[in-house]
Amino acid sequence: MSATQLDDETLEEKGLPPGLRAEGSGWVPVAYKNERVDEFDAFFWGIGVQEATIMDPQQRRFLQTAWSAVEHSGHAPRSGTPTRSSVFAACGIDGYLIHHQDGGALKTPADPGALFLTEVGNEKNYIATATCHAHGRSQTDTCRL
Repeated sequence: MSATQLDDETLEEKGLPPGLRAEGSGWVPVAYKNERVDEFDAFFWGIGVQEATIMDPQQRRFLQTAWSAVEHSGHAPRSGTPTRSSVFAACGIDGYLIHHQDGGALKTPADPGALFLTEVGNEKNYIATATCHAHGRSQTDTCRL
């Protein structure tokens, strides 16, 4: 992920008011783009295609980063290593569900399964628990990575 300077045309397309884009407004036209999110291997994580499709790309990236951190620590994830690890994570609200999924299943609460997948894959408060579960060693307050 790297900082990308946004041009006036892009900001206009996204609906940013001209007054906010004006010189001296304090607005910084920079975004951090999550690239290559389409390369997420849902099968590797044991996540269904539908769930992976609606999952916030930031959460997909977090799963991959956590895996990499465990590997770089000298432990082989899912190897049965008796080392216990805890996942502490925080993230902010992201616009993925609203801007790219148009609210997803949150707008159709008649399908509780789809509603659950949408919530878990996008709600910031599930990121640590989802990471433990996807790493295959879910426990109450710690997980074996």
